[in-house]
Amino acid sequence: MNSVETGVWGLTILGSAVFLFRMPISMALGVVGLGGIWCLSGPAKAMDVVTISILDISSLNRMTAIPVFVLLGSVCFYSGLNKRFFDSAQKWLGHIRGGAAMAAVLSSAGYSSICSTGPATAAAMSAAALPEMKKLKYPTFLSTSSVAGGTILGAILPPSLILLVIGLQSDQSIGRLFMGGLVPGLILLAMFVLIIPIGCQDQLGWSQVKPKVDRIDRILTMANWIELEIILIVLIMGLWFGRLTITETGAGAAVLVILLNVLFRTLSWKQFVCALMDTVRISSMLILLLVGVTIFSRFLGMTGLPQALVRLATGLRIPSWLILADIGIVILVGGLVMDEIGFLLITFPIFLPIITRLGYDPIWFSIVMVMVSKIGAFVPRSGSNMFVVAAVSRTASPLEVFHGMKLFFVPFILCLIVITVFPQVVLFLPSFIK
Repeated sequence: MNSVETGVWGLTILGSAVFLFRMPISMALGVVGLGGIWCLSGPAKAMDVVTISILDISSLNRMTAIPVFVLLGSVCFYSGLNKRFFDSAQKWLGHIRGGAAMAAVLSSAGYSSICSTGPATAAAMSAAALPEMKKLKYPTFLSTSSVAGGTILGAILPPSLILLVIGLQSDQSIGRLFMGGLVPGLILLAMFVLIIPIGCQDQLGWSQVKPKVDRIDRILTMANWIELEIILIVLIMGLWFGRLTITETGAGAAVLVILLNVLFRTLSWKQFVCALMDTVRISSMLILLLVGVTIFSRFLGMTGLPQALVRLATGLRIPSWLILADIGIVILVGGLVMDEIGFLLITFPIFLPIITRLGYDPIWFSIVMVMVSKIGAFVPRSGSNMFVVAAVSRTASPLEVFHGMKLFFVPFILCLIVITVFPQVVLFLPSFIK
């Protein structure tokens, strides 16, 4: 058995460990990678690779961006940002037919972009928005899917934790990845908000609207979004002018948000300690995952499998877009059956050299593949956020939530097609980042 065949067997064993034996992804990556290197080069070389991989991950300055951004999200989570976001959005949109659902999408998108913890974000926004929409007699499928639909957008709107981890693993510019996701994220957000009054006119007949709030009061409620405004301003200013690294940018935003919440007494000492504990827990999981990916990537590099796939892809006499479509199908299937962060980290070391050799921009490819992986959120038995929303509502079944998600599926696919056909939609803003 040659080295390339060993790489193929390694991928097969990894898939079996994750799918059949339910082994944690980080553990499966490390164990299979270690075993593969052991078979190729012996135990001494295998232990050296593990040691070097851990040292490389721990010594990377950019790796400190993970706990910084996780702390930022955790502080916002415990400070009651979910209720403030929804209340503010409702004062702007609540007097419109379907306005509460539009406010739920808007606030869920903003909240999930900061607190990229998946089910926890869905639970927090459900607790904030669903009781109010129930009072206004919104259809259950619409109220629950509005929250669930908004949480999908946190994967590409900056500061997305998924894009941060992908950037660290693939050694891409995190600032450019953040800016690359901004325009598609805003387009999707606008489409999700507008589809509610357009696509649900008949279903909104029994729903009620809130009295229109005075313009001055509406402007004053923008203070509820000050955390997000600070984060975006610091990110854009720090990255746009190249004065700050991604870690310095995140740290500056985190410090400002913490001080702001302390000043307005929206964050107690006990909540701050809980935020620190969550930061340690989530950051440790992500860093351990990156260590596993690094070990497995080095195993694949020793087998020569990525290089063989690059030669195969470039040697085939078929259009490059067809190869891209095949990669997209693999990402789509993977996103249906497992966590998108884990699957993207597994596949990026294999697919990124192929894409680069074919002439595609890695920033654009990363944004497109993250969106492709999120298609699983629209499919029953895959979208974990939808089950959380249904559980918090206590009246909706998961099937009702997925039924409502059909409303957002067409805009999502249309946006994906647009950024695939017109890559400059993604690449315009990153081109200004130094």
